Amino acid sequence: MIHLRRREQGLLTPPGNPGHIRGPADLRGLRTAMRPFGAGTRMLPGQLLAQTGISPGTLSGPEASSHLEVTLSIASGQADAGLGIRAAATTLDLDLVPVTWESPGGYDLSRTGSVEFLS
Repeated sequence: MIHLRRREQGLLTPPGNPGHIRGPADLRGLRTAMRPFGAGTRMLPGQLLAQTGISPGTLSGPEASSHLEVTLSIASGQADAGLGIRAAATTLDLDLVPVTWESPGGYDLSRTGSVEFLS
């Protein structure tokens, strides 16, 4: 598998990180913008929160259908934080507390030369 790109995921905060967020455990009690169930970016905070003993169901905040909507929720004051990618944070000058790097998708070279149609 060859990955052609990587992206950094982190906790997005308003400029200056007024909530002093250092990691997922600091989201307790904050309005947290979350992606819809099934989105990869929704599963990651659930796993991270579970590691800190926080049930993801206890978080409140707006649901956002894209990384840009997460940043808009934070920039407009509807949310105190949210998980998203650095590129989205940079778009609206938000701060990012790094959490992980991911390689979404890639190319499987083990089947080079064959064509497969996906249904």
